Amino acid sequence: MHQKKRRKNHAISFRSLSERYLNCKSY
Repeated sequence: MHQKKRRKNHAISFRSLSERYLNCKSY
């Protein structure tokens, strides 16, 4: 259970990073 939660958090972090990277590229 704990591992699953951690995995979910990691996925959210990755998504945030991707969005930030896209924004930087846009600029």
